[in-house]
Amino acid sequence: MKTRRLIAFFAFVAVCVLLFSQCQKEADRIGYGLLSPEDLLGLGYTDTVDVWAYTLPVDSVTTSGQTYALIGSMFDPVFGRTDATCYTQVLGDPLHSGWGDMPVVDSCILSLPYMGGLVGDSMTPMTLKVYQLTEDIQNAVDRIYSSQSTVAYDESHLLGQVTFLPRPKDSVVVNNKTTFPQVRIPLSKYFSDQILALPDSVITSQVNFQKNYKGFCILAEPQTTPGKGAIVYFALPSDNSKYSQVFIHYHNVSDTIKQTTLTLGGNRFYNYNHHNYNDATQDLRDQLAGNTALGNQTLYLQGTAGTRVKLQIPNLQKWTNKQLMINDAQLIITNVDTTTSLYTTPPHLSLYLADSTTNTPTSNLLPDYAISSSFIDGYYNSSNKTYRFHIPRYMQQVLIGKKDNYGIFITVSNEGLLASRVVLNGKDATSRKMKLLVKYSYKQ
Repeated sequence: MKTRRLIAFFAFVAVCVLLFSQCQKEADRIGYGLLSPEDLLGLGYTDTVDVWAYTLPVDSVTTSGQTYALIGSMFDPVFGRTDATCYTQVLGDPLHSGWGDMPVVDSCILSLPYMGGLVGDSMTPMTLKVYQLTEDIQNAVDRIYSSQSTVAYDESHLLGQVTFLPRPKDSVVVNNKTTFPQVRIPLSKYFSDQILALPDSVITSQVNFQKNYKGFCILAEPQTTPGKGAIVYFALPSDNSKYSQVFIHYHNVSDTIKQTTLTLGGNRFYNYNHHNYNDATQDLRDQLAGNTALGNQTLYLQGTAGTRVKLQIPNLQKWTNKQLMINDAQLIITNVDTTTSLYTTPPHLSLYLADSTTNTPTSNLLPDYAISSSFIDGYYNSSNKTYRFHIPRYMQQVLIGKKDNYGIFITVSNEGLLASRVVLNGKDATSRKMKLLVKYSYKQ
């Protein structure tokens, strides 16, 4: 009797070990190790939920009043050419003490401090040009500008230009002193003559100055070579030591050295031009033209008001059961981009509820954000090249009829202020497919 019991006990242990081993292998295969075998015990589990996704163009995003500027031109071999242009008001100098008699400008320098980085090729020379606006930028309380907005500028008078290699981390020497990284653009006599012609009462008043001088357009010479060019992050109203400013050095009959400083401030906005993705890969162009089936293989996300991904769970209504509890739902998407050494991967993606009638996101984040932004995740994991999202609350609310199943939009977080982009696997990719992993149980 003891021998039979002993044999039965060891047989039971062997079966448990075998089952645990099989669970472990399966979990590692389908979820990249993100769901532990212990978590699956005693719960319903599926990784076969059908998920559709495809790439759509971004209509526009708000770009006015941001704290830094994206300026440049780059020719991404996947996404094609992107141009980023800055339109900004210029503020007067409240400390201006007067031009004095017979003032003469010795130099005018526009200083653009780096914000800290760039996207693209830092070894490609970049040429920035500065023009005078001929149309007012309205104040922020009166108008919000978007990534498609423009205002007119005087193309017949180039105020200044500089060709340089972007070096966001390299200090520069100004007047024999080492100072923060920046690009310095000499401005023309045409500009200084205009400023000298303004009365002192205009220079010292920000309101009067904006009425008399409309501002700058700062743009990059277009990049037409694939794999070349960059978009650079510049500080506009950052900390006081790093404002983008125009330093005007002059003298008059009484003083040999004087300085007036104008600040790039007030309202400002940025225009992003993707040239209808005419230079993008054929697959991306076809998706944007309406071939949504291509999203089953590859998906494209780009900041600077570029592209978004529409995601739908078409058969979710078949799960409708008020007794069913979604314990966890993880959407896992893999980056398959091979050019990220130059074109940086977005550090974070966001999820928005889709609109009921149009292919646009609402302003509403998924209900899972109410738990916490860290719970829903969306951060890029560089070790396994994946983004992971926890969306159990969204799925549960659809199942009980609290949310409509219009779908989800995946966007680059802060898509109006990031030039990053990423290429992702779809649900039918040959390997590392997009997956929705769901754990569920039933109410007792």
